[in-house]
Amino acid sequence: MKNLLNTIYSIAILTLVLAADRPILRADRDQAEASPVQVTSPKSRPLPYRGTVGTVDTKKRTFTLINKTNDKSRLFRIDEKTRMEEGKESKGLKDLKPGAIVRGSCVKTGDKQYLARLVRWSKKTKKTGSPTK
Repeated sequence: MKNLLNTIYSIAILTLVLAADRPILRADRDQAEASPVQVTSPKSRPLPYRGTVGTVDTKKRTFTLINKTNDKSRLFRIDEKTRMEEGKESKGLKDLKPGAIVRGSCVKTGDKQYLARLVRWSKKTKKTGSPTK
């Protein structure tokens, strides 16, 4: 008889615990569905960059960054949301010249292709090519 009462009490307590826990889980689930967590994929997260400008194409609204050996370049596209600054002044793509050392942030759109979000450069430019004597 004592064993039967212990079993009944155990089942009753277990039932109450599970029943009491259910509405809380349901409320948490409803709250999670109401406000989903915004997860940024690695492709849409801004990436920092810096380098030397190789070419500037104002018609296509693009510029390329070259590395030290000039064998690889990355293509950067700009749009209306892109901020371009020379020093502390706001500028446009027409003001960006080859040889300028730039830095900023971008979003990767393809293989060696990026959408620039911020482009900053100083008034100093790096000399490209070899000097003539």
